[in-house]
Amino acid sequence: MARFFALGYLWGDGHPHEGGWGFRSCELASADRFAASAEALGAVVKRSQARPVCGRDNSPMYAVRADSLSLDVNLPGMPPALRDADDAETREFLVGVIEGEGNGGSGLVLDDPMASRVTAMATLLARVSVRTDQQSNQNRNFFRLFAVKADWAKFGDWPWASCARVPGHNC
Repeated sequence: MARFFALGYLWGDGHPHEGGWGFRSCELASADRFAASAEALGAVVKRSQARPVCGRDNSPMYAVRADSLSLDVNLPGMPPALRDADDAETREFLVGVIEGEGNGGSGLVLDDPMASRVTAMATLLARVSVRTDQQSNQNRNFFRLFAVKADWAKFGDWPWASCARVPGHNC
């Protein structure tokens, strides 16, 4: 099942890039985690330090590109492996996304400029009986998805590595 965690992490934090999947971060540890997840799925990983630079100290932006890694979709914005995933595999994918994207205090589980990805995430959460609330900014060019507070307790027995971003820190 670690495959679904890696897929969730890559899908939540990455983006399609030149026939593969890309990621940029000001934190080397985050770039390393992305690269390790992609390598675990068999991708060929290329790393670089990119410009622009991060912060006041002009530290480098770390870029990772995972070639030959397709996260093409069957639901709008969703990896095809999830089509036949059971509940445990679906939860593991969601854990990968939420550990990278969530906010434990607000119940945020994903924020993204693409409404289709937020809708796909809501569809998967509904599959495992977690209700959600989708919001957008005034220009409707950035979307946020929150787990309904009454359902936060449902996250308690999921396979979390860290509780920091889990809605209600419930793990």
